[in-house]
Amino acid sequence: MPVIEIPYKPHEKQMLLHDDSHRFRVVVCGRRFGKTVFAINELIQKAFEKKGHYWYLSPTYKQSKLIAWEMIKYYAKEIVTKTNESELSLELLNGSQIKLLGSDNYDALRGVGLNGVVFDEFADIKPNVWQAVVRPMLIDSKGWAIFMGTPKGKNHFYEMFIRDDLFNDVGYRDQWGEPVEADSDFKAYRFKTSDNPYIPPEEVEAARKSMNEEYFRQEFEASFETYAGIIYKELRDTHVIHDLPKIKHNSDIKKIYVGIDTGRHTAISFVYIDINNKAYVFDEIYNYDWIVADISDELKRKLEYWELGISECQFIIDSASQVKREYEGQGIPIIDSQKDVENSINIVRDRLKKNELFFHHSCQRHLFEHYAYVWDDTPRKDQKPKPKKENDHTVNCLQYILNSIHFQKPEETVPTMDDFKKLKVWDANYERLEDELQIEYNKYGNPTNTEQSRYDDVIFY
Repeated sequence: MPVIEIPYKPHEKQMLLHDDSHRFRVVVCGRRFGKTVFAINELIQKAFEKKGHYWYLSPTYKQSKLIAWEMIKYYAKEIVTKTNESELSLELLNGSQIKLLGSDNYDALRGVGLNGVVFDEFADIKPNVWQAVVRPMLIDSKGWAIFMGTPKGKNHFYEMFIRDDLFNDVGYRDQWGEPVEADSDFKAYRFKTSDNPYIPPEEVEAARKSMNEEYFRQEFEASFETYAGIIYKELRDTHVIHDLPKIKHNSDIKKIYVGIDTGRHTAISFVYIDINNKAYVFDEIYNYDWIVADISDELKRKLEYWELGISECQFIIDSASQVKREYEGQGIPIIDSQKDVENSINIVRDRLKKNELFFHHSCQRHLFEHYAYVWDDTPRKDQKPKPKKENDHTVNCLQYILNSIHFQKPEETVPTMDDFKKLKVWDANYERLEDELQIEYNKYGNPTNTEQSRYDDVIFY
């Protein structure tokens, strides 16, 4: 019988991955390690060993086509019976189907059962793709999955990584404030670019010299600690507090704000500003698909817990929200936010730098989102950086509050005669221009005989 040889020679670290038999493998690696070449050949081998359906998933359909389509056709050419260019799918000699897809329209992925799947650049794929779509599709076949990519901070990719008991991070909390438990089905690997023997060491060293250390560690050393795209890099453990004062009748507290971000996910931030102008996030609400009436009831329960009345708080909502009137119908007076994302980010960062912003440790959704808030690295025509539209619900709430405070006009005060004296010039003989002062003062409503005077303490000369 003729022997079919796949034109692939894995290097030592790739072979380590092929030999691993864990159901779920997590591969964190630097650029040019060879992860996609490994993954494509793993898909081909597994699909040829057992008839079934297999997927390669990247963040977008376009990426899958650009990165992996020509590659998989090259390596599988000797065992392919059918190629569909429009659907990016191959059928092998044994009837298995391998399909390349993008996760950008993940609702369209539902349906077929799967035997195996590869996620490439998993940090850029929404968590729901795995949790709500792909994971259930592996149940019938007890299928396997590989999660690969370069780290981008401590997000859902990091959570997969620490499911390996060897790397488990007992202090980490997910978006729901829960620890991530180790799972014996998971095995994690971390490789640097330099682990690929085909990459000249001098090229890696040249890259180190040409970029900042933070970006190099992320892209070439696969470090979760130093993601260059994190927005709130100033956020530290010192910004997390464990004790809270009594809120009601506290003379050290100047104002209390409630920020509301509406949508399919509704987030609410409870923030107080103390007499030193420091902001404290002391409570939160985060719900999915709740109606305004239910959210309002929960909000009122929170205020009751803190012994606060609605009149003691200022409620700020996204100025583009369509549900402001609904909240007002529930007895919650709403004011529009000052919406300026770029400026809001700078205000939050400035407060973090100056240690003027703190989060109570119970506000786990706030902490998760502020740590995970990143710049969108998708190329833009205007070249202006924009935050990625995910993990931003409580982030938006806090931005609404702090931005509105920053641009809040000072309370108007009624000018007194002394105020005008300070502003007026004196003549050469140092005599006051009394008539001019009186005219200016009268413009501000010098009280008539029938009005209650607000200037009883003013003495005219």
